[in-house]
Amino acid sequence: MATTKVFDRRTLGPGQTLIREGDMGDAAFFIQSGLFEVVKHDRDHEMLLAQLGKNSIVGEMSLIDNSRRSATVRCVTEGTVLVLDRASFDERLKHLDKFTRALLEMFSNKLRMLNEECLNKSRKTAVNHYSANNETSRDSSGGTAFNELMAAWVKATPNERQSFWRTVIETELPD
Repeated sequence: MATTKVFDRRTLGPGQTLIREGDMGDAAFFIQSGLFEVVKHDRDHEMLLAQLGKNSIVGEMSLIDNSRRSATVRCVTEGTVLVLDRASFDERLKHLDKFTRALLEMFSNKLRMLNEECLNKSRKTAVNHYSANNETSRDSSGGTAFNELMAAWVKATPNERQSFWRTVIETELPD
């Protein structure tokens, strides 16, 4: 399949929200520059799930499984993202066989479960921390499986990342 669609670019400043937890997803974002933090909210505290930079992707889970956003993504430093909108994603998804689509949905569901496990672990840590210090906490220690997945992605070479996404969306990302 030859795809000629050019991705839209969006620039965000420090503190701007790219994705809000609970919203319906209408796009995925390829981070070209900057630092972004992925946080999960629970009552009156938030848990840092990951910090992502160049060549990372966020927002893909909602496109894959048509569920609400599982976390909030904020820009830490000025950053630029490429936007893959739902219509373009769905067009690419139509060309995948049923088995591959099912694998993508399974992967998305597993990530959502990991996020919930991180949140549950964070709740326990927050309660213990609050009891000890009488203040809310911010826990970035939970979610080892998710962190390992993100660490593997970060360690991948640019060619490995690009090859992966070329396979998924069958288009080369611009530099």
